[in-house]
Amino acid sequence: MRFGRIWTGAMIVQVALTAIGIPGALESVSQTMRKVQTRAQFPSREYLAARIDLDRPFEREPTPASQDRRAQTFEALTRRIAQEPGVVAVTYGDQVVGSGTARFGEVESFPGGRPAYEGAFRTAMVSPGFFEALDRPIVAGRAFHGGDFSPTARTVIVNEAFAQAFSRQAGSGSPVGARLRYFAKSGDDDDGAGARPKPAERFGADEASANKWFEIVGVVRDIGLDPDDSGNEQAHVFHAVSAGAMSSLVMSVHMRGNPATLAARLPLIAATVDARLLVQDSQPMAEWVRQRDEHLIVMVGAQVVVTILVLFLSALGIFSLMSISVSRRTREIGLRAALGATPRQVLARILSRAVVLMGSGIGAGGALLLLALALGQGPSGSPAEDVPLFAGYLGMTSAVMLTACLLACIGPARRALQINPTDALKEA
Repeated sequence: MRFGRIWTGAMIVQVALTAIGIPGALESVSQTMRKVQTRAQFPSREYLAARIDLDRPFEREPTPASQDRRAQTFEALTRRIAQEPGVVAVTYGDQVVGSGTARFGEVESFPGGRPAYEGAFRTAMVSPGFFEALDRPIVAGRAFHGGDFSPTARTVIVNEAFAQAFSRQAGSGSPVGARLRYFAKSGDDDDGAGARPKPAERFGADEASANKWFEIVGVVRDIGLDPDDSGNEQAHVFHAVSAGAMSSLVMSVHMRGNPATLAARLPLIAATVDARLLVQDSQPMAEWVRQRDEHLIVMVGAQVVVTILVLFLSALGIFSLMSISVSRRTREIGLRAALGATPRQVLARILSRAVVLMGSGIGAGGALLLLALALGQGPSGSPAEDVPLFAGYLGMTSAVMLTACLLACIGPARRALQINPTDALKEA
């Protein structure tokens, strides 16, 4: 190739950057699509969700009496909604199904032992019948019973993703029977030097203590509405709380048929139970999921457009430089043919040098990319998972660039070989 050192270096750098950047962009798109596809598997069209609250003075502190009245009101609302056609079950939580508050904590297999599991997980408060309404059975241990909804109870249920993470860190075993406690928020209780955070309670500063533990009594099937980048459900911890004790309340209704009709009538139904009931965002759960995924879908579209544009421009640049380089060697190619070189030999010489140049850039970029993945810098942090995945992306990217390079070389070379050898000798 008749490139100087600067142009050769620029070409290699361009190819290397493409080899690094395009696989990363492809994985980002794939991660987002996995999240959307995982949530699409949940039968959200069979549910509706709405934020429910009981109008009360903002400054008034909740009391046991007021919580009892709230509980009675929500029980009456539940009975009224259960009478509607097509309603299968009604349940409550402090957030929309699939959402959760991010927390950090540790799990001890036995009191006083070393933590068997430390990590991040989501937490949510749920009312009686929550898992049954979502058709998510208990797969280990037991479900919540009446005593778990007492304010003094310290029991929780975790999902399968939590149990799997526990087993990976602990080496084996089930989290049922283990004890869990939360850490304070990052930066709240340390000196800024990375000290280990102190345990803290989830239910308010007045109960914050380093000695409060929750017993894991059961493992529930993953819901499937809160996937991570790999499409797997994130670890969740569920606390049993009665509807009257929740400061924020989201009602979920399992239905046979279209939930949109009931969603439209829900404010009126609530008003017939108690005029103080406030209903907000009453809509099918599929709409909640769509709103949650809307920005992801927009982001995927933008990522796909940008990735295709970058790959196209890179291939176009490679094609242009290679095509010009080969075109400027028209007389040389004709002269080699006049001296006895066969078209196959000429093409092989041109293509081999082009492949060496492209291979240098792909090799440099690919080596840096795979080295970073081998050091655990990939999306999953596991080289065994990330290296094969990104090797496939790198192979696709390399195929596009090599194809553009070879097409750029073959066209001008074939035109040059059509020159009369005698004319090539005269021009030389």
